[in-house]
Amino acid sequence: MVDESFASLNIDSDPAFGLTDSRSLRPASRFNTPGGRRYFVSRVARDHWDLRAHVQRIHLALDAGDSEEAIFGALVDLFLALGGKGHELRESVLKLARPALHDDDYYFLAQRLVSGLQRADAMPITTGSVLDRALIGNSHLVERQRSETPRDMNAVDIAAMHLESGDIKGACSVLETALSGDSSNVAVEAELLEIYRRSRDEAGFLAMRQRLEASGASLGAEWDEL
Repeated sequence: MVDESFASLNIDSDPAFGLTDSRSLRPASRFNTPGGRRYFVSRVARDHWDLRAHVQRIHLALDAGDSEEAIFGALVDLFLALGGKGHELRESVLKLARPALHDDDYYFLAQRLVSGLQRADAMPITTGSVLDRALIGNSHLVERQRSETPRDMNAVDIAAMHLESGDIKGACSVLETALSGDSSNVAVEAELLEIYRRSRDEAGFLAMRQRLEASGASLGAEWDEL
């Protein structure tokens, strides 16, 4: 006879079963429950460098209409984990969360997009963060976690993550920002042009070409037409 308590479990909606190996940045809506959101909080607390879990947590919080405190705390955790690295990722998620943030909290993070958020920085008190409390007083923890990351994420990596979740606009935004900052980045340029071609985004292509020309960038023949 099957134990009734076990039979009542819905494995499909349990994030421990459905999301452990998921590569989607925006988890399915069936996982957007208080338990599902707590799952990602615990993953971030266990592994500060699980960047995918950070972004998934932020998406769930935004989709659920969580409190500003919870959303700001999730962003603080991502900023703390990255330190001065992952500028494009930090910029992308902050832009995504902007409508849900109070102005003071938004500007606090926006002012740290270049330098990053460091453990020693004076931070607003937020109950939504799990890493601000975990990192205070433990300078070795930050250094150890940073050394464990397999590689730094670049704009192409982050764009690929957006594409995996079907977010073409987000992928273009990341690549356009990166290319505007360094028009000589061949890998970013090639990836962006490929997305323009596949999505037939002539308007985006022309706008980006105009932006690059205005900045004085030297454009190759691939920018002549889509």
